[in-house]
Amino acid sequence: TPIWLVKTRLQLQAHKPGEARQGMFGALSAVVKNEGVLGLYTGLFPSLLLVSHGALQFMAYEEIKKGFRQYANGGDEHLSTWQTFVTGSLAKVFASVER
Repeated sequence: TPIWLVKTRLQLQAHKPGEARQGMFGALSAVVKNEGVLGLYTGLFPSLLLVSHGALQFMAYEEIKKGFRQYANGGDEHLSTWQTFVTGSLAKVFASVER
């Protein structure tokens, strides 16, 4: 998003002694001036891919947990420690491999 782009650029700007640092609005206007309005959305697609990883992991975790409850626990709501560990591990593997 534009705010994260500007934040990152402000953090990466080199500071020379005696030179004023650029502020938020100055950085926003510089990006629009040099790269256009679409320049504010640079990196949006990779960011969306990173968000999808967490969504896939959450979905897989819930489905695996549902399977443990239904088949291994006979409908019991609570998972044991090892079942929770296996569920989380398998969900992470699924999300990492699926991308």
